[in-house]
Amino acid sequence: MAVFSTSGEAQALAVLVQGPHRFNQGLQIAGHKAGHILKQTAKQRIRTGSRSGRMYGSHQASAPGEYSAFLTGEHFRSIDYDVNGSHSFDFGAGAKHSPFLELGTSKMEARDDLGKTVSNEEARVNRILGQVPYKYLIGKK
Repeated sequence: MAVFSTSGEAQALAVLVQGPHRFNQGLQIAGHKAGHILKQTAKQRIRTGSRSGRMYGSHQASAPGEYSAFLTGEHFRSIDYDVNGSHSFDFGAGAKHSPFLELGTSKMEARDDLGKTVSNEEARVNRILGQVPYKYLIGKK
């Protein structure tokens, strides 16, 4: 007569059955964590970044390559992210002048706050996008 242990097999079966749902749930959570990091980093750098641009009265502008200066707060307040299911998340800014800050104009070089933030946080975001779904998949939230 054979003796079987079902604890390991049951756990493995549960991972197989619930795996896709758990993995997708982990991806959504990872998207929220990554988006939050990008949003907070961009806002922190805008608030505290060094400024070496022109002076306009008492306002110190940002120079090309620096994070944009905080003037009206419209761009700052519009920085956000949105998780689209388990397949993607968007990170951006919705103020009318945000594209001009990000890409520059014929009279102003770019202050690519979002692009710099993504570049600076790429390793951290990739780590989150890899680790969190895996932890959800194996049941170690």
